[in-house]
Amino acid sequence: MVTSKLRRIFIILEALHHREVDSYDEVLLEKFGISHKQLGRLLEEVESEIEQVVEIRKGRKKVWRLINPIDIINEIATKSDDLGWFYQLAVEGDPEVFGKLAEFTQKESHIYQFLTTPFEDTKELEAQQKFTKLKEAIKDRRRVDITFVDKKIEEAKPIKLIMMKGNWYIAYIHDKKVRIGRISFIESVTYAFNDSRFRESEIQKELEFLNTIQNPFTLYNKERKRAIIKAQKEKAHYFKADMKSFFPSQKFIKECEDGSVHFSIDYTQEMEILPFIQEWIPSLEIVEPQELKERFIKKLQKMISCYS
Repeated sequence: MVTSKLRRIFIILEALHHREVDSYDEVLLEKFGISHKQLGRLLEEVESEIEQVVEIRKGRKKVWRLINPIDIINEIATKSDDLGWFYQLAVEGDPEVFGKLAEFTQKESHIYQFLTTPFEDTKELEAQQKFTKLKEAIKDRRRVDITFVDKKIEEAKPIKLIMMKGNWYIAYIHDKKVRIGRISFIESVTYAFNDSRFRESEIQKELEFLNTIQNPFTLYNKERKRAIIKAQKEKAHYFKADMKSFFPSQKFIKECEDGSVHFSIDYTQEMEILPFIQEWIPSLEIVEPQELKERFIKKLQKMISCYS
C-alpha cells in the first residue's frame, strides 16, 4: 500500500501518462488502499497544483487527463526525488524527455543505473562514420550505398533514423519499397555513384508509412490482417481499454465474464506479432485467424522439441 502523498502524486502522473483517470480507477484504488472519494480529492489536488492536469466532464463523470508530459517534467523535475517514471516516458518515445532526463540523472547517479538509454546509444553511434554519413544523407536527401553484413544495397534513399526495441534502425527506399535495416548490422555507408538529391515531396507516401510502423517487421505496402487475441484473467488488466497499448493498431474488444479480455492487433506478417505473443506465454491465446494460430502452434512444437 502506498502511503506517501508525494509518491501517490507521482504514481497518478505516471498513470495519466498512460490513460485518463477517474476516482473509480481500480489500479490506483488497489495500489493506494483508499476509497474512491479520497482518490477524487487527491486527483483534485493534483489538478490544482499542476497546470497540465485538467478535469473534463463525460456526462456526470469527472475524468482527469494529462495535456503534455514534457511540460510536467519542466515544472516538477527540480522538485522530484523520483526519476523512474521520467525514464519510462523517454523509452516510450518522447524525444523531448532525453535532455531533461540526462540532466537530472547526472546528479542522481548514485541512485539510478540505466543499462541502456537512447541518448547514450546515440552518443556512441555519433562517433561512427556509418551513422554520421546516414544523418548527412537524410538531411541532404542524397542516395547512398549501404553494406550490411550479408548484402549490399546500392543507390538507397535513406529517409529516417528510428529507435525501436532498444536498437537504432535506418529506414530507406530501395526498389520502390521501404525497408528497415539495423544500424549495428551495417559495415559501411558511402555516397552512391549517382548521389543526386531527391525531393521530400517524392517520398511523402513512404514517410507517412513510417508513422504507422509497429516494429522492424512491419512491411511496406502490404495488406494488413487482424488478429483477435485473448488475455487470460491473471494478465487481463494489461490489455483493458484504459491501459497503454503495446501496438499502435491494438484495440480493446471486450471483457469476458471469466475476467479475460479480448483485443485485436493488425499486422502485415506473422513476425510482426508472434514474438510479442510468445513473450506472454501462457497468458495470451490467439483466437483468430486460424492460420496464425496454426503457425504459432508449429513454432511452439519446434521449441518444445529442442528441449525433448
